[in-house]
Amino acid sequence: MRWYLVALLLLGLLCVWGIYRALGIAADILVVAFVFAYLMHPLVVFLEKRGISRRFAVLATITVSTIALAILILGVAPFIYRELKSLVLSLPDIFHALLERVNVLLERIDPDLRMVETDLIETFKSKIQENAENLFKPVMTATTAVLSSSLAAILFVAQLALFPLFFYYMIQHFEHIQRTLLNLVPQNYQESCRYYLRRFNTVLSAFIRGQLIDCLVLAVIYSFGLWISGVKFGFLIGLLAGFLTIIPYVGAWVGAIGAILLSLVYQAEFAQYLGIAITFAIAQSVEGFIIQPLVIGNKVGLAPLTTILLVIAGGNIGGFVGLLIAIPLGGMAQIVILDLLTYYRKSRVYRGT
Repeated sequence: MRWYLVALLLLGLLCVWGIYRALGIAADILVVAFVFAYLMHPLVVFLEKRGISRRFAVLATITVSTIALAILILGVAPFIYRELKSLVLSLPDIFHALLERVNVLLERIDPDLRMVETDLIETFKSKIQENAENLFKPVMTATTAVLSSSLAAILFVAQLALFPLFFYYMIQHFEHIQRTLLNLVPQNYQESCRYYLRRFNTVLSAFIRGQLIDCLVLAVIYSFGLWISGVKFGFLIGLLAGFLTIIPYVGAWVGAIGAILLSLVYQAEFAQYLGIAITFAIAQSVEGFIIQPLVIGNKVGLAPLTTILLVIAGGNIGGFVGLLIAIPLGGMAQIVILDLLTYYRKSRVYRGT
């Protein structure tokens, strides 16, 4: 009987893989729509509890999400592009100034100590200067290639237009989709499946929604704090640090090191370093005393050392994607492992009877 279930499971996975490959980019859009529906579903439930109809709650959620995304793309994206381009063009000067600052520090230790700019470093700097203007051309080239063929352009736009449709269907019928998938599980295992799905959902929702709120709040604090402090490219560094907060312990370190290095390069005064320290102190206080306990809580349940090891392992195995999914997967794995340990301690093998 168990081999029969395993065969059915493998056949189902094979069918899912075949459908995914056949749908092409539409499958990716479908997955993204499901993720967005999962994230926005609590808002729909909240509105329903306030007496708003399901359909209107879904439409309101889609409208608010679309407006927020449009503001983000039209308002923030051009500024980020200009700042990023300016930073790339300034990299040779930043590198040269940083090297000079290091030489000054070395000469204070020993007058004979000095880092010499080798031909390789000079070549690296010249290549950046030559190609900085063309760094964003691959994106434009790929876009032009897609749009150059009328048929490809029509298919591309049509597939992108599927996202609102997929998102509306997913969030409108979210509970029905859950019940349908659960009914595919054999009846003897449905209760166990519900139990683990509830616990996995607790971990996933706490981590994903909590980390998104964490990233957004810290990005705002870092960006405006560094900008007010007068750090060159401070707004861009703050956004990067806030985004990288989704990977535990990475965002704060990247932001602090980047801000301090740029302050050294541009020979900032003491007030700027004080502003950097105050910015990161406020951000870490908000994260530690407000966001973590009130939004995320201890629902993931991983110790700090375990979190660090999971991030390292996730990065080694899956790269950047591995870094993102290591913590929620570790939290779900911990649930199963703890249940197995409880079962083991109740077994005759452990009690020796």
